[in-house]
Order: sequence, then C-alpha cells, then structure tokens
Amino acid sequence: MVPKNISYRGNEKQQHISTAKIKLQKYEALKKNLSAIERVYKAEYQSAYKEAEVPYKREVAAIIEKYNTEIAGNRDKYCQVRNSEIKYDPADPCQQIPKIPDPVFPKFDFQFRPEIEAEQLLGELKSDNVDALFDILGHDFQANTLKERAVSPGISDLENLLEGRNSFSEINSLLTQAIEKAHNTVVENTEPDNETYTSIGGILVPVAKWVAVPFTYQVCAKFIYKGYTFDMALTVPDSSWEVDHISYTLIPGNGTASITSDYHVKSRSGIRFS
Repeated sequence: MVPKNISYRGNEKQQHISTAKIKLQKYEALKKNLSAIERVYKAEYQSAYKEAEVPYKREVAAIIEKYNTEIAGNRDKYCQVRNSEIKYDPADPCQQIPKIPDPVFPKFDFQFRPEIEAEQLLGELKSDNVDALFDILGHDFQANTLKERAVSPGISDLENLLEGRNSFSEINSLLTQAIEKAHNTVVENTEPDNETYTSIGGILVPVAKWVAVPFTYQVCAKFIYKGYTFDMALTVPDSSWEVDHISYTLIPGNGTASITSDYHVKSRSGIRFS
C-alpha cells in the first residue's frame, strides 16, 4: 500500500537524484578507462616517434657530412691557386672562397593514428563504459525501439556521434560537462533536511513534517541507457533511523527468471531513504 502523504513530486526528485548518481558512477569509470587508454596511446606515440627519428637523423647526418667535406675540399682548392704574394683583402670579391650552397634538409614527416578513432576506441573501451561514452556524446537511448536497444552501438554510430572529434581533450571536455550536469541535478533535486523538533521532558525529538506511516514504500521504474532500473522510497519513523541493508526480488512480467539482489545506491531526504 502506498500512503497518500508520499507525493509523486518528491519521489520524482529522488528518481532524478538516483539516476544522476548512477550516471556519475559510470562517468567516473569511463574517465578512468579513457585515462588508461590515453596513457597507452602516448607511450605508443613516443615509441613510434623515436623509431621514425632514427632514419631521419641518419639522412640529416649524411647531408651534413657531405656539406662539411665539400667546404673543406673547396677551401683546400682555393688555397692551392691563391697568389700568396697578394695581401688578402676580405672586401675583394675576387679573393673570396667560392661559396658552397647551404645544405637543404628534408622535412621530418611523421604520421601516427589520431588519438580518437571509432573502431580503435570501441575495441579498447571496457564494455560497461561504452554506454557512458555514447551518453556524453549525446546519443538518445530512449528514442530507439526496444529491438534496437538490444543491439550494441556500432562503429558507424560512434563515428556519427564523434562529429570529427579526434582528441582525448575533446572527449574529456564533454565528460567534464556531463559530470558537472549530473552533480547539478543532484543539488537541484535535493530537498533541505529542515526537520523540526519538539521538546519532551527536556529532550529534543524530531517531528515529521507530515503524518507518515513508517516502513511503507513506493516503487517507480526509470529508464537508463538501454534498460530499466527502479527506485524504492522507504519511510522511517525519524532521522535517527538508518537503513543498513536491503534485498529485493524482481519478477519480470515476460516470464523470464526472477532476479534476487541486494545491490542499491542509497540516498536520503529527511525520513525517507531511496
């Protein structure tokens, strides 16, 4: 039985908070995963860069050696034909050593794969973090049909969402914005715990702001990414109560096997846990 004094609006706020907290956990996991991928990328980049430098430096060294040889040979040739009886005049162009053209060095052309590529990223991300990536890129999970939800997003989907973004800094910027938005959702939907108190025999006792029936609950389903989860709001007698453990059994309506678990993300507002 759901008591009338539990408003839908209050439960709706708790749903927003719960959804935001679940997303924050997924964002943090994605952040760690991306950080690890970026470290590997930088290590591979540096290794490939150093490897590409070896033949380039060898080519440059050969050009410099040839230039120095030509300079020395030109100087020796000039000294052999110069009239030693004529005083050297550096301003006289006829007495200058013929100039050897300055060496021309080839451009160092190093190419490496972009930091972010759809196929590479999907292959390196942990499967649990793919949905979070699609989320921060703006993928609309709820717009898809139930049939499409069962299919994992593919390379072409990610390429479309990336919209030319090919650096870790761009993805991390989107991730930071998503984390900030989720934190704001928690703050905006958290009601202040302005519980009132009364004195009974000199002892302060919390008084509920409404006539609540202890240990009643309300369950609401919510959609996150490609599936549904649920919120349960539980009313306790006063704020001194804590919920230490909770377990539940889900019985799907499609006839599949029931699910028993004790996993939950707990939050509190006054004398209500969710």
